[in-house]
Amino acid sequence: MVRSASLPNILPGANLQPVRPAFPPLVSPAGIAFPRGRISEIIGNPSSGRTTLLFTALATATRDGEVCAIVDTGDMFDPVSASAAGVVLSKLLWIRCHNDAEHAMRVTDLLLQANGFGAVAVDLGDTGVNLLRRIPLHYWYRFRRAVEPTRTAVIVVTPEPVVRQCATLAVEARRTAVTWSGTGDCSRLLDGADLHFEPRRPPDTAPGRVSAFCKRA
Repeated sequence: MVRSASLPNILPGANLQPVRPAFPPLVSPAGIAFPRGRISEIIGNPSSGRTTLLFTALATATRDGEVCAIVDTGDMFDPVSASAAGVVLSKLLWIRCHNDAEHAMRVTDLLLQANGFGAVAVDLGDTGVNLLRRIPLHYWYRFRRAVEPTRTAVIVVTPEPVVRQCATLAVEARRTAVTWSGTGDCSRLLDGADLHFEPRRPPDTAPGRVSAFCKRA
């Protein structure tokens, strides 16, 4: 029997690297494919569609029977809206962090070390910019190493880029139009919104590649 540790002695000069398992991406109905074993970042302002995009990904995973987790930094997660978007709440672990970004990072670390989740969402969307910029970069490197051999898709929601080079995919979310129903100033009702999701990373993404998504109220 030849042990793998002895192979470099048998094959001088061989550069043996571990083979990373290839898992199919988590594809959102909005047309965005979140890679598994990697960190993705959804960047957008409030009402940009960033939460809608996150919910479509969680809905896909939980409907397929995968257990997912959401790290709710700002205590803004709305289970009713998530359920309406198709998220199976019985398959979702919800952790509230009471506006403590450091606690959110520690919780995320524990979740990734535990393994077994289809997706882990880290919602930093309502965290102040000054707090975001104080998150140590080593957390993202640690998360990237922890998730690489797994099938977990890590999805970070944030108002500005924070994961940076540790993100395999970065998507900018923006709302381009709002539609109304009814006539008159007093009887008009919000009917829906047109949302655009544009990949900003990887750098070689084709320019103008935008996923359009219409959200009905």
